[in-house]
This record gives sequence, structure tokens and C-alpha cells, in this order.
Amino acid sequence: LKLLNEVSQLLTSLDLDAVMQQVIDLMSGAVEATSASLFLHGEDEVDWDHVFLSRHLDRAESIVVVKTVMDEGLAGWVMRNKRGTIVYDTETDDRWHFFSDDTNPPRSALCVPFLYEERVLAVLTLSHPAPNHFDTNHLELLTIVANQVAVAIRTVQLFNQTQAQQRQLEVILRALPEVLLVVSHDGVILQINDETMRAFGGDLPLAREEIVGQPLES
Repeated sequence: LKLLNEVSQLLTSLDLDAVMQQVIDLMSGAVEATSASLFLHGEDEVDWDHVFLSRHLDRAESIVVVKTVMDEGLAGWVMRNKRGTIVYDTETDDRWHFFSDDTNPPRSALCVPFLYEERVLAVLTLSHPAPNHFDTNHLELLTIVANQVAVAIRTVQLFNQTQAQQRQLEVILRALPEVLLVVSHDGVILQINDETMRAFGGDLPLAREEIVGQPLES
């Protein structure tokens, strides 16, 4: 209950990196995992700007590792099957991929997807040096938590998409050669382009910030 309460507080955050780091810390602590990896997945591929690995790797190395586990490892299996799973012993489970440079490979792992409307938004893999560390209670708990976190992730993604679209629209509108004002339904100026500013500039040199947000009648 404490874990679910802490996770519910993430639903109001719009800082995606902060949300992801807190998710890793909370979920790792809940099952006493010793290492973790988490990455977001976009429409068609991994979101390379949001990859969190316990191993200290640069961006190029991270891409190689994530692509490998997506193709040959546990995270890829979870992504394709859209359900969480447990590896009780990595030495006897073909879904676990061993990296040759890993001097202290884990012996057990737990991996869950973050599902939103049947779409996998992210995948979290937790591991432990001892075999049989994770059990079905761990899997059930983290599946519930992952479903909650998926809502937070999608909220932040939609907010960021809206902000990006708004900035793109503002750039387009400002560059139009015609005089243009964008006004709300109640007559408040929402946007004014460069041509309009130049038209005002001859006799009324107002700054854009002084015009946006004002009633059109003023």
C-alpha cells in the first residue's frame, strides 16, 4: 500500500526523467533487486533519449545493449508478449542474454511491461545475484504498479507532444506573410504573427508580449 501510494504521487509530475528514476528506485526497493534497466518505447522503436541502465555506458554502448536484449533477451520477450515474467535462474532460461563483458551476471530476473491501452510504453527489468529471488507475488505487485505508472508516462508524453505542436504552430503562424491574429472564443488575443507586428510597428510599437493575452477590443 505504501508503494502504491508513492507511485500515485507520480501521476501529477510532468518531468519524465524524474518519473522514470523514481519508478526504478521504488520498484527495485519493493522487491530488493540489486540492478535495474528501464527504457521507453515509442511508436516504432526505443526512445533513445529515455534509457536507464544500471551499467555505466555511453549512448552508443547503451543502444547496442538495448537492441541486443530486445532481439535476443528477456525485455524483447516481454515486449512481444505484452506480459511480465520471472526468470528463476538465468543459467537455465533461454530468454536471458549474457553479455561477455559482464563480470558479475545476475542469476534471477523479473521483467514487466508498462501497458497503456494494449500498447507497451516501457519495459523494466530487475535482477538479483541469487537464483529464485523473485516470486509470483513480486510479479503481481509490480504488474499493478506498472499499470499505474503507464498512466503517468502517457500523461507526460501527451503533454510534451502538445507543447511541441504548439511551438511548431507558433513558428508557422509567425512566419506567414499575411496579417494574422489568433483570437479565443471570448475575444482574447492568443497569437500575433510578425507581419501584424510590423503593421503595428509604424504608429504603435507594442511588444508581442504586451499584445498576447489582451482583449481584441483594446
